[in-house]
Amino acid sequence: MEFLNNIWTAISTPNEGLINALFVPLSLVEAALIMYSFIYILNIKANKKQKVLFVILESVIGLVTLSLLPSPYNSLINYIIIFLMVHFIFKAGILKSLLAVVIPTTITVLIGTLTLNPFIKIIHIDYEIAMFIPIYRLSYIAINYLILYIIILFVKNRNIYLLILDELDKKTKFIILISILLGLLVLVIQIIIIAFYTNELPVLISFLSFISLIAFMAISIYTITRAVKLTLTTKQLQ
Repeated sequence: MEFLNNIWTAISTPNEGLINALFVPLSLVEAALIMYSFIYILNIKANKKQKVLFVILESVIGLVTLSLLPSPYNSLINYIIIFLMVHFIFKAGILKSLLAVVIPTTITVLIGTLTLNPFIKIIHIDYEIAMFIPIYRLSYIAINYLILYIIILFVKNRNIYLLILDELDKKTKFIILISILLGLLVLVIQIIIIAFYTNELPVLISFLSFISLIAFMAISIYTITRAVKLTLTTKQLQ
């Protein structure tokens, strides 16, 4: 009984050491989920060796940046490293590598925006408790991972993917790059809001933020798809 009480005390009280220890296996899970999300959505071909290499490197780098840099700057550095890894490990083009950062980040930010505020409001805790008490932190992470996993399964089973051509003309590439950079700016702002102002935001504002991010992502994907189709049509006519 005393052993169970000790376990309950460890997971139900602020325990930064336990949370940091749990980040090791969780980082592997998160890296795998991020990888499969952009592999399926962008239709990137990858062998087992490439997948294992990406997951291990991303989890290790994520842990290092998390321990050395404050939030949200560690996330920004991690995005740059993911871009480089996708480009060199999976031999993806610049556009696909950028989208491999933007799309999973957009999805995870949308999930975080949708779940964090209702999560802390429903169980009547604040942001600090949700982040530093292991039982709440694990519950929140598990909800996010489950939603992301369901999205990945849906994309895989429905064979939904975004067609991106690496041989686009310069004008089309420029338009898409501007759209992606604006998307990154929006995501950075949203990450800062989540990190510093979650306790002050009412659920309605969080919901409206979620809807606006969904709309932005949908419009961006529509714009990129139209640009690619226009390029294909032009080449066929020529």
